[in-house]
Amino acid sequence: DTKRRIMFGNLVISTGHYDLYYRKAKSIQDLISSQMEEVLNKCDFIVLPTTKGEAYEIGRKDSDFMSAYSEEMFTILTNLTGVCGITIPFGKGKTGLPLGVQIVSKKFNEAGVLKFAKYLEGVLGK
Repeated sequence: DTKRRIMFGNLVISTGHYDLYYRKAKSIQDLISSQMEEVLNKCDFIVLPTTKGEAYEIGRKDSDFMSAYSEEMFTILTNLTGVCGITIPFGKGKTGLPLGVQIVSKKFNEAGVLKFAKYLEGVLGK
């Protein structure tokens, strides 16, 4: 999956679409990063789902690229904006497979995220 994304990204910017895609995407990334910074100036952490639902069985969605990609949509925020985050277990879903939540915080607040994650795991009984 990672290789496919890298190859697609290289294809897009090498086929003469650099200005059309990359510059526009970079502009949007800067806007989202700025908004995320504003939000995190008002709170210490944001707790979000890690995926749309419970984990899927290993190999089940490997052949369905778009389905697997859509499961990752909540984790894009940390990569896109450069804030720090961690995913921790959050119980189990209806079929008994794990659920997860992610904790997001300001850039360079890794120690705070780890401390809060440990606290939250204790509260959740993990």
